[in-house]
Amino acid sequence: MVPDTKDIFSFSSWYGDFTNVTFESRIIELSEDFLNYLNQDGIFIPPELGQPAENANENEGNGFSSDEDDEVERYEWVPEFRLAMNTALAELGGQVIPKLNWSAPKDASWILPNRQCKCTSVADVLMLLKASTFIAFDVVKLSQKTSAIRTKPELVLRKWFDINPGWEFRCFVKGNSLIGITQRYCTTYYPHIAQDPERLKIQIKEFFARKICGRFPAGDFVFDVVIQNSATSGVVLVDFNPFDRITDAILFTWDELLSVDSVADDELLRFVNSYLSIQPDEMRQYQIPADISDSRFTTHGQDLFGYLDNEIVKQTDSKN
Repeated sequence: MVPDTKDIFSFSSWYGDFTNVTFESRIIELSEDFLNYLNQDGIFIPPELGQPAENANENEGNGFSSDEDDEVERYEWVPEFRLAMNTALAELGGQVIPKLNWSAPKDASWILPNRQCKCTSVADVLMLLKASTFIAFDVVKLSQKTSAIRTKPELVLRKWFDINPGWEFRCFVKGNSLIGITQRYCTTYYPHIAQDPERLKIQIKEFFARKICGRFPAGDFVFDVVIQNSATSGVVLVDFNPFDRITDAILFTWDELLSVDSVADDELLRFVNSYLSIQPDEMRQYQIPADISDSRFTTHGQDLFGYLDNEIVKQTDSKN
């Protein structure tokens, strides 16, 4: 999502000041024509840009059109985009994770064979962008012309690293004070967090004090980090987000965060402390077809999931 205030959260606005503490990235400016392409319905990859390797020989049921007899629209942005993409891919080691100005297509990872956002080709990147609801929100904002100063659309390619999600954390800053740290992904219990939460908390606090505090052009913001080793230099900045309800508070609530200016040190870090406390994966809702997940979809007067639950009960009863 995009804040309505001054856009300091767009990737290129902060990347230059934090290149030494974040993942290597490349920024590609996007044309109006490319935004229009992203806005088009369906997942269509221009033939000149290839197809994801797993789908190269499959022409049915994959959302692609490769019939040479079909009338294929030609896009003027393709040659320049392909050159910029291939150059960036080569410079970043051939594996990247894409995002637009604000959002990454995490909700569309299911569409790639690896079920991750790891891309090794131009076609992989386009598949993720076209399939993502998160990216669609960015495109809408980037296409708006209501402001005198319009944010330049950009595609960001970040160098891919295999990261254990148990080492990712979200941090909340208010008035340039760190008021909350939460485990980033709560679908799993990670014993290493519970074993030494104090060390993790100290490590993140030191990173904030040395590398972030006073350098970001706002006093209220949210930042994400991943811890790669036990040193302060082992903390890597992932992203910045608005200190606002549009950002997921995870194990905090926004009522809590907005009502305090500081917190006791023993209340700073929150994490899933047992297998019984894990939470459902919110990304799974994006893997369900829209007509099914839509609450207006009904069967015999019931929503679909209620109907299926009743059918399961009936079948169980009949077997007994």
